[in-house]
Amino acid sequence: MDEWFRDRARRGPRGCSIERAGLALLAGFFMWAGLGFAAVPGHAVAPIGAGDDAPPWVMEAQLAPDPGPPASQLGAAVAISAKRCAVGNRRDTDLGSDTGVVHCFDFVRKAWRLSQLLKDPAGCITCDFGAALAMDSDRLIVGAPRDGSLGFDAGRAHVFERRGTRWVLDATLARPSPGVDEHFGGAVAVRGRVAVIGAPRADLGAKPPTRIDDAGVAEVFELREGTWTHAATLLPPKPSTSAWFGAAVAAEGDRVAIGALGESNEGGTAGAVHIFRRVAEGWTHESTLTPPWPGPSWFGFSLAMDGDRLLVGAPLSRPPGSGVATGAAFLYLRTGSSMQLAGTLTAPWLAAGDGLGISTALDGDNAFVGASGDDEDGEDSGAVYLFARRAGSLRPAEKLAVPSLSAGDHCGAALAACAGRLIVGRGGDPEATPAPGQGAAWIFTPQQGPTRRSGSGSTKSAPSKPAASDSTKEKSSASPKSLKLPRAPKAPSLR
Repeated sequence: MDEWFRDRARRGPRGCSIERAGLALLAGFFMWAGLGFAAVPGHAVAPIGAGDDAPPWVMEAQLAPDPGPPASQLGAAVAISAKRCAVGNRRDTDLGSDTGVVHCFDFVRKAWRLSQLLKDPAGCITCDFGAALAMDSDRLIVGAPRDGSLGFDAGRAHVFERRGTRWVLDATLARPSPGVDEHFGGAVAVRGRVAVIGAPRADLGAKPPTRIDDAGVAEVFELREGTWTHAATLLPPKPSTSAWFGAAVAAEGDRVAIGALGESNEGGTAGAVHIFRRVAEGWTHESTLTPPWPGPSWFGFSLAMDGDRLLVGAPLSRPPGSGVATGAAFLYLRTGSSMQLAGTLTAPWLAAGDGLGISTALDGDNAFVGASGDDEDGEDSGAVYLFARRAGSLRPAEKLAVPSLSAGDHCGAALAACAGRLIVGRGGDPEATPAPGQGAAWIFTPQQGPTRRSGSGSTKSAPSKPAASDSTKEKSSASPKSLKLPRAPKAPSLR
């Protein structure tokens, strides 16, 4: 396991991004709205199972909305880059205004402060602006998968550049030949001068019987001489119906990873991740990863890349022999052109419907995995797990103690990590009746200095929830409702 986490420290901090996954598509078909936000000073919290050699992660700040409409939701999409972060926000469309807003924060004078609100450049109030976010240093990409400028729900993505103290619109990206209901911008990734945008509901072929519905595509754009230029349209070797190729995307160096959570494979598994590499002639398909465990899993629902490592979330995975869909994440290490499974991230106390793998993030010696269906603090309150290398070996799962969770929060629905910081978003359900409280996002960082276990911090013991084999909490694995996502459909296709 020593090879899990490479020499990230020698490379030093750099821009980091969240590769937003399929949650934006399944739980994000709602309108978004923004408020002013204030950073709440953090307090120490400790993960379960942390030893004396591992300092607890502390809550550096809570990014919570000021008083406003009760259904305002913050945190269904997040991105972070060293001392900057961005948070997507949504609200109940039944209450009126449904404008999507991205809240941008800067770490200034030892505190996170709201620096800017970004709104859809065209003023669209039904575009899901902010449903997907990716950040790399001075660059931020915002997905708007329901933008109808080029066709009903065709989607677009907007590139913002940091100039001085402000984010400024640099480009608006779209598919070269957009079609209706493609949801381009449902997943976004950026690394350096390469951006990858998913359109997971794109159909291939003009009409039946040759048309492949919801096959999905991913578009690659490259920054050339100051202009974002379309470089390639990525497709799997064998496109298939309802594969949702492009529901999750990630980028690192000359490689990109594309999730296809609905792709069917030999042996009855569901989901795949396709790796593409940039060569002199363009972008070429390099390899395909399929679920290590049998059965439906939504393998590729979330993705995170860092150096030679790839973390794949599979929130419907069933551990062999258990028959219970607890979810899992799988860590791969690249050697040459081959991706090898380096480890499986799970925990013995997980229960059916926890949805481990709904979100993923990598940073240094730490892998973070969201479980938005965890019930410890109320049904579907959610949780975030840390899997870290300490003293040369992998530690058991540690659960971050996120404060003030309650039923339906879906904490961990979105994650991003960079340069020793983790931002955690909660999904919530703005369509609930009555609507839940204000949304929230949290920033965590390792505690510096001597480890403390008292005061405002707390060390959580292993959850006392039912064992993973307890059938009393079994939720259907045949649909997104097994994760109890807000208003989720009963099949990957939303038609």
